[in-house]
Amino acid sequence: MKGVRTREALAKKIAWFRNRLVFSLRCKQTGLLPQSLKLHCPIVSDRAKSIVRQTERRLLVERIRLINGKLAALRAGFSQTADWVKCELPPEWFDLVQTHVETVQEKEFASTKARHRKKFERLLDKKAKD
Repeated sequence: MKGVRTREALAKKIAWFRNRLVFSLRCKQTGLLPQSLKLHCPIVSDRAKSIVRQTERRLLVERIRLINGKLAALRAGFSQTADWVKCELPPEWFDLVQTHVETVQEKEFASTKARHRKKFERLLDKKAKD
């Protein structure tokens, strides 16, 4: 049972990180910045503002790089748990477990996708007002 729950947790994390990656890439493509990466500039000058904007963009690129690395590690772990569960369970049970894990992953993906879409729309609205 522990292997099945581990596989289920990895499936949820993969769904979450995939959505986070898409959100971050979409922000990068549109020139938006997630609220969590915005920096406050205590110095009032054009050069200081330029440095802060450049740093914020670099932080977004770094976030994308880290998400890609985390996704690779999660997918490797997910594949390892598949091998382990296959060895431990009869084939008909493995199919049931696989179906359950896919359902959980799709549900997590859909809920995370909706949440990230709302975030992105809020950023777009905020940018339109500015």
